[in-house]
Amino acid sequence: MKKKMQSLDVIEKEVASFFKRLKPYPRFYTESDEELVKLSLNLLNILKLEFGLANYFDTFITPDGLPFVFVTSLKWYMPHREYYLRLTSSGTSGQKTENYWNRESLYRIDFVVRKTAEELGMVSSTPTVYFIFGYDPKEVGDLGTAWSDENLKQLAPELESFYLIRNDKLCWDEFISEFYRVVADGVPVRLIGFPALLWEFLVRIESVSLNPESLILTGGGWKKRESEAVTEFEFVEKCKEKLGVERVRIRDVYGFTEHGLPYFTCEYGNHHLHGYSKIFVRDLQTLKVLDYGQPGLMHVVSPYNTTTPTQSVLNNDLVAVYPNCPCGRGDYFKIFGRAGKVKLKMCALKVDELLEKN
Repeated sequence: MKKKMQSLDVIEKEVASFFKRLKPYPRFYTESDEELVKLSLNLLNILKLEFGLANYFDTFITPDGLPFVFVTSLKWYMPHREYYLRLTSSGTSGQKTENYWNRESLYRIDFVVRKTAEELGMVSSTPTVYFIFGYDPKEVGDLGTAWSDENLKQLAPELESFYLIRNDKLCWDEFISEFYRVVADGVPVRLIGFPALLWEFLVRIESVSLNPESLILTGGGWKKRESEAVTEFEFVEKCKEKLGVERVRIRDVYGFTEHGLPYFTCEYGNHHLHGYSKIFVRDLQTLKVLDYGQPGLMHVVSPYNTTTPTQSVLNNDLVAVYPNCPCGRGDYFKIFGRAGKVKLKMCALKVDELLEKN
């Protein structure tokens, strides 16, 4: 007799209970990793079968037996049960990627953001002014990058916020004017957004000295200004020169809408794997798991989202994992770009268009 498949309601409780037991940065992999993978694949199977998605999605199998979906499959997915939030990763034009979350799944994103950032020394109780090098979410609605920037405000109480991009324009003069005014008051600030825009900001402004509790948090890459990209060292040195901040207050966050969980850098500038997902690096040709230091496709597994079949996603970013970060938080990864010659239009399409115009 076939074993009766669990319902989504039952597995939702399992996921909630499981997440409470996980550590943000385990020093080494434990049996929790096996449980995480098993729970993720069980949930993926339930979502596909309960809603008749077996023929809707192409599920592939890795050489080590793990099913996954390609990141591009999610461009055509519509949820089959109630959801609370929808985010897109390509603005108003181009081929959209969408992801959906129920309230419980969003709670787990907040939980992961808070726990991992707290462990990395990025959480503060001091009221802060935010300068967002991106969109005002009131103007762009469900754009993933705008929502992510807003979600990072939970890391420090918000005094007020200013947005560089308004009405699809880069409003440099007003933005910089407000920045000087706030800095003169001596309150902490948090600069969050695309590094290409942050770099232009650093070039435009006069040198100032930020409150020591201030934080710089980049994310999203250089996009169509990749040819102008500077090294991490150059970026850090420019921040020190223009803002008077220390290296430990300059961080980056990696993520993609189709997965949803963030991966922050530590004091040494390394993006850390955390305990709420499992990352495999796979060979571009064979999909076999690669050893430390070998670049390959990122395969991310996590059961946190119980609304969409994103529990096992093969991304098209090239990464490599390395052991024993000097910070003491275990494994970390480096990003080398996107595999393939055809670039997909992801989260920052609208920003790409703005960068071309300016």
